[in-house]
Amino acid sequence: MPLSVLPEELEMPPAPPSAGAPLAAAAAAWVLSLALLGGAGYAAWHWREEIMAAWPPSQRAYALFNALTR
Repeated sequence: MPLSVLPEELEMPPAPPSAGAPLAAAAAAWVLSLALLGGAGYAAWHWREEIMAAWPPSQRAYALFNALTR
């Protein structure tokens, strides 16, 4: 008896999608995005003197941000 399998026997119905997985993945992506943006903002403010010394055009951006926060 040959061990051949017909293509119809190989096809299986797709698994139903999990309701919580897309929502959890989207929430994790938002949290990670906000954490990265917050970390970048903190680093830009924490090392602003070094950044302005290394890249003088950034002084205008820091001056604008400082004027907006007063």
